[in-house]
This record gives sequence, C-alpha cells and structure tokens, in this order.
Amino acid sequence: MMSSETTILNYQALLNEKKLCAAECPSCNTLMFPPRLFCANCFRRGTRWKELSGRGKIRSFTIIHIASATHAADAPFVIVILGLAEGISITARLVGVDPLKPEDIKIGASVVADFEEIPGTSPDQSVTRLIFRPA
Repeated sequence: MMSSETTILNYQALLNEKKLCAAECPSCNTLMFPPRLFCANCFRRGTRWKELSGRGKIRSFTIIHIASATHAADAPFVIVILGLAEGISITARLVGVDPLKPEDIKIGASVVADFEEIPGTSPDQSVTRLIFRPA
C-alpha cells in the first residue's frame, strides 16, 4: 500500500494509477501543486491528497524547439501553463495540437488531463506522465 504522504514519489505512484492529485491542507483547505508536506499558507505539516478534475484553461504556452537530450526526439512540442478548475496552476505538455501552428493554440481554451505511458528499459520500469489535450 502506498504511503499517504504528499511526496513526489507518491505523486508519481498516483500518476501511474492515472490520478491527478494535489496536496491539500486539512486545516485551511489550501491546494498546492506541486505537492508538499507543509502548507504554503498556514505552514501546518501533514497535507493530504485531493484528486483533481483534470479540467482547466490555457493561461500561457510556449513551443519547445530545442529540448534536453531526454526530450530531443519529441521537439518541437508545446508546454502550457494552465489554470485548473480547482483554482491552482500547473505546467504540463499539451498534445493534440500542431506545435508548428501556434496561432491555433488559444489562451483561454479548455483542456483536459490525460496520461501517457513512458516505456522504460523493462516493463516494470515504465512510468506515466501527465499531459493535457484540448477538451
């Protein structure tokens, strides 16, 4: 059973289950992404997981033409800053759009979370990454 601590390792385990979650403070209900152990608002230790709807709107975006070695084969690709329905911001990859036609990507457009399996060197090493698609 996975630990309920709001750590990055546990966040990845939730992504592997195709769940998008943020840390929530049980004291003041502040949502935090990326997750953390201490509340960014009231500094209380002991945040908990809250599953998110995965729905949001594009606030800003950029096209990555030159990427690091681990992502070079994917270039060009789109990275967006999103405002999620729950009120927090998140940065992620946007798929389902043509990165060579940035004029087609609209600020304020609705998007939805999805999950992409990234194969490892063996089947037990694959991980899931969060992506977004136009809604």
